[in-house]
Amino acid sequence: MKFTHVGTGAGKVERVASNRRVLGPDGKVKFTRTSATKNQEARDAPEGLIDPMLRTLSFWDGDKPLAALHFYACHPMSYYGDGRVSADFCGLARQKRQDETGVFQVYFNGAGGNVTAGKYNDGAKENRPVLRDRIHAGMVAAWKDTKRTAVDGWDWRFEPVKLPPRREASFGEEASRKVLEDPKAAAVRRNNSAFQLAWLKRIATPIEVNCLDFGGKVLGLFLPGEAFVEYQLAAQKMRPDAVVLVAAYGDDGPGYIPTAKAYLEGGYEPTVALAGPDSEEILLKTMHKLLTAGKGGGR
Repeated sequence: MKFTHVGTGAGKVERVASNRRVLGPDGKVKFTRTSATKNQEARDAPEGLIDPMLRTLSFWDGDKPLAALHFYACHPMSYYGDGRVSADFCGLARQKRQDETGVFQVYFNGAGGNVTAGKYNDGAKENRPVLRDRIHAGMVAAWKDTKRTAVDGWDWRFEPVKLPPRREASFGEEASRKVLEDPKAAAVRRNNSAFQLAWLKRIATPIEVNCLDFGGKVLGLFLPGEAFVEYQLAAQKMRPDAVVLVAAYGDDGPGYIPTAKAYLEGGYEPTVALAGPDSEEILLKTMHKLLTAGKGGGR
């Protein structure tokens, strides 16, 4: 489909995202806010580090909008565990926006590996439409904020990376297989051991980090795994002169991709992450190379 312009806009999302990792005075994780958090003390803690902005990339043929792509960093989960697969509140917001505009809509989860709705959600089913409407409001605000740019050319570039595995004794193939084959082990531990074995089996195969570049003014960065929000914020700082939209989960083989510091702080994600703390330096260098490689091509 022909497009002549791209548009970008941003809208603040209120009362959805909160950092999952609430630190205590000792610098260690005190509370882990899951997507549905019932612990009132954990919910009363500040939002923590998030990116509150939902960013929208749109494609236009002259004055006609063709599609809108939304990027927001937060686990898109309200209630779960009943065996059904659902796009949850973010998918409902996407559909609502498409129904009211007639414009094709896509939702990308940003680098929200350590971000959930847990501060604002206790898992009650009635919260799902509430969270939907808060995301939808961000989409509407981003659309109103949209500014269009004529497209002279674009470039899609990528870099293969190898993210090193964790090196603890409990992570290796022998330890993982022992847990996997133990019928008395908890299902969550056996599942994680299966993921570990699968990741170790493909560890020598590179995965990709991708960048879509419209003339150096608008950049879409596509990261692997459940990358922490710190990577999204770092990407924006690498190109303050451009609009940077970040999506994660491009290849979820490595699972969570914490920062190196997070492994020292403890908490949930470092205990189930498959890639090791050395991954941060590799990923940041790759992101910088992709984001600063040029000012767009002429395809």
